[in-house]
Amino acid sequence: MRTAQIAWFVSFIGLLATLAFLQFGAPDMMPMQFGLDGQPVRMASHTDYFLFAYGFSMFMNLVFGLSSTRYAFKVIPPRLWNIPHKDYWLAPERGAQGLDRIASLMAWAGVATNLTMAFIFMVVGAQATGAISGDAVNMIVIAVVLASFTSPVAAYRYMKPPAR
Repeated sequence: MRTAQIAWFVSFIGLLATLAFLQFGAPDMMPMQFGLDGQPVRMASHTDYFLFAYGFSMFMNLVFGLSSTRYAFKVIPPRLWNIPHKDYWLAPERGAQGLDRIASLMAWAGVATNLTMAFIFMVVGAQATGAISGDAVNMIVIAVVLASFTSPVAAYRYMKPPAR
């Protein structure tokens, strides 16, 4: 679990560094929304874009940062947890191990979220400066969405009980 929390923290610092790097080279107007053709349909000022980006990043990392600790799972009732094989992992003899696995999984989800957000912010910054075209933006978004489908499979396999 400790490795996952360190990885989450490093990815969070990397996300903030990406935003800081982009902030200094960004144009006065930044795209906030893209159409199906990959072209911006809504623009925002430099300040508004980065206030949104930093605010959203902080909120998501607050969620994943708190949920990667055991404390969060003591506050939220177990009946609200949606994990595979809940009866196995929350049995009294495996309670601590189950909480550690869930917390570790949440930290790794935070790492994946941070990397995805950093990637998307880089793509938006590249599109705003004209470094890539709308077609490239479409292909990149499709690739990120398809890659994100592997996360639930990996999480399910991680929470699978050991063979008896």
